[in-house]
Amino acid sequence: MQDGLRQEARVSEPTRAVRPSRRFTASSSASGSSVPPGSGLATGRVLEVDALRGIACLVILFHHLKPHLLPMGWAAVDLFFLLSGYLITSIILKNAGEPRFLWNFYVRRGLRIWPIYYLTILVLVLASPILPQASHLGGLANLLTYTQYIQLYWSDRAPSFSPYLQHVWSLALEEQFYLIWPALVCLVGQRGVVPLSLGLAVASVWARSSGFHWWLLLGRADGLALGALLAAIIHRHSLTVLQTKTSTRVLTGIGLVALLYLVAQTATGGMATLDPPRWPGLSVLAVNLAGCSLVGLVLANQGTARLQFLRNPRLVKIGQLSYGLYLYHYICLLLSDDLAKLAGLGGRPVWREALTMALVFVLAKLSWRCVEQPLLNLKNRFEYRS
Repeated sequence: MQDGLRQEARVSEPTRAVRPSRRFTASSSASGSSVPPGSGLATGRVLEVDALRGIACLVILFHHLKPHLLPMGWAAVDLFFLLSGYLITSIILKNAGEPRFLWNFYVRRGLRIWPIYYLTILVLVLASPILPQASHLGGLANLLTYTQYIQLYWSDRAPSFSPYLQHVWSLALEEQFYLIWPALVCLVGQRGVVPLSLGLAVASVWARSSGFHWWLLLGRADGLALGALLAAIIHRHSLTVLQTKTSTRVLTGIGLVALLYLVAQTATGGMATLDPPRWPGLSVLAVNLAGCSLVGLVLANQGTARLQFLRNPRLVKIGQLSYGLYLYHYICLLLSDDLAKLAGLGGRPVWREALTMALVFVLAKLSWRCVEQPLLNLKNRFEYRS
């Protein structure tokens, strides 16, 4: 079982101020709360989107827990990317015309992402002398600046700070996107977001097909780009554009074609492994197209009876806790395996898996209540006017 976790670290062992454009206007079409079909998106949260985030988080947890049972569980990370691209671009398109928008945006993102990220790093640095696997300070600078594995752009090796944090490459990619994307969108204006998103998606597919590692932003940006494309379309035409019969058929058709491709690849052994797929350029794109279709259909039907299951309070709550769950789960799983090995306990019995997962959820709940939520309240000082 432990070998499944180790797959994450294979390639990265140590041995081997732009002013907002005035072309933007405040709009009510950015991502918001659940609303009846036919209306534009209101401000607030979309419960169904939180539930999708919760489902993606559960898939990743199970993938790392039982990789042999869910080898394609890595694809849930791409759903996270797609949702991030959609939500962040919605925020930008709605608020970018405001004074001090970029400042408020970056502060709000920092309040959401940085506290438990840096707190986790601090704990691992202090605990390193007593942990079964030591940290390597050579990789700390990359970790602190969200540039881990950036050396893979020009080399086949990158320094690794700690095996317990191998999974945070995805957080680095999102942070890099948050840093670059708002300024780019402000530069090109509303009308330029669609071609910008399409160009980024094409560049990412090309990069993966050309050998760029899929833990790099350039090699994994198509999900972020497709989410941004979805946000741009909704912002320009309102949510009703997704609620027509034609849009439903198009989204469903795209999703089915993507799923058929993935099924065919899996059946022929091209996807059902813990390693990158046989054709990473097209295969990850297919994952993202299927995800884009899913998110589009969910947004089009938010608030309806058919999606009542996605408004389940427990699922929505998991989505709310997903950042902490993702950050802590890999550390706990790997540490549990290491401690069991030191104690001479073989395998990974169900009781230890259940205990570890329970600990992960307790940590995520405490993290949300004691650290994340109090700091998120500071966002009120950096509100968007619209």
